[in-house]
Amino acid sequence: MRCCFWRRRWPDGKIMHESTYQGKWKRWQKRVGVTLTAHQLRHGYATMLFEAGISERDAMDLLGHADINLTRNIYTHIRKSRKEETAVILNQAAEKF
Repeated sequence: MRCCFWRRRWPDGKIMHESTYQGKWKRWQKRVGVTLTAHQLRHGYATMLFEAGISERDAMDLLGHADINLTRNIYTHIRKSRKEETAVILNQAAEKF
């Protein structure tokens, strides 16, 4: 069974075949000169959303999730790690006083 990630659609709503999507992705990679996988690009996008302070609900919509719990379960670790980094920075600043 394939991951739902491969269920990309054409503008008319029809499902794009996996090999078609992979071919388009490889051509795009070559054209723009990146080696990122689509998965890496998606996670990078999600990271930027959360680090920019975008709400979970808005991120859910932008990422195309049907359930906010999916967004929370996959991406909230990003916010937790950011909070930990912030705590370290604040502790370092407090030590200077």
